[in-house]
Amino acid sequence: MKYLPKETLEYMREKTDEPIIAVYLTGSYLNNLNVVGSDLDYYVVTFPPFEKLIFNRNEKIKQVNGDVDFKAMDLFHFINLVFKANPNVIELFYREPLYANATYQALGEWLKSNRKELPLLNPSGWEKACIGLMIHSYQTFKRNKAYQGSDSDGKEAANFFKAFQYFTYELNKGSLEGVVTFDDEFLRQSALEMKNHENVSDKEREQVANYMKRQIDSVKLNQGELERMPVPDQLMNNLIKAAKRTYFVGEQLLEGE
Repeated sequence: MKYLPKETLEYMREKTDEPIIAVYLTGSYLNNLNVVGSDLDYYVVTFPPFEKLIFNRNEKIKQVNGDVDFKAMDLFHFINLVFKANPNVIELFYREPLYANATYQALGEWLKSNRKELPLLNPSGWEKACIGLMIHSYQTFKRNKAYQGSDSDGKEAANFFKAFQYFTYELNKGSLEGVVTFDDEFLRQSALEMKNHENVSDKEREQVANYMKRQIDSVKLNQGELERMPVPDQLMNNLIKAAKRTYFVGEQLLEGE
């Protein structure tokens, strides 16, 4: 999917209180792990009033379910998650946004151009988030009784596999290029088999859970290694400058309307 249907954008606008400046594809379609019946999921970035930065910073990501499912966050929160090296946000930049207005275009290009280095903004946060995603999938898998298809433990197994790939590739390769979109056909088929596997015996379930636990333990042994990587000069300052320019441009455009 390379574009956002006009009616989808209009629906999103009806469901959000602030102007939409960018829309990204997320979920199985982002990772190239969609199958028949997979839902389309989106991340929506909105442009907040400046007063919100001062008076209402407790606002979190808003989940909207209906004719179109999407998560909405304002620009302030979006940039904050980039600074925290949140994997669920950084992976977005490995595909073009489905929609970007004039306010967001320059920032979107900067994020895309620097996507390989973004985990280095907060190496500890990146590692903890990847491990946290693995632990969440392991715990969900372990306590559930069924293991079948999407939206069940099969999906959790695939999510575990993805988080493990993110941790190891960023550490060993310094990039998620080709990993986010599962360009490697063997890895993609492995993830799809996990996602769609059904009717696993209790013994097999225990084996998978034990494998997950071993992988978590092995990853933890490498925790802290990413912090030793050199951070590109001015990466943090350049992101701050790009974010400031984005907000300034947005304010000017709104005043001109």
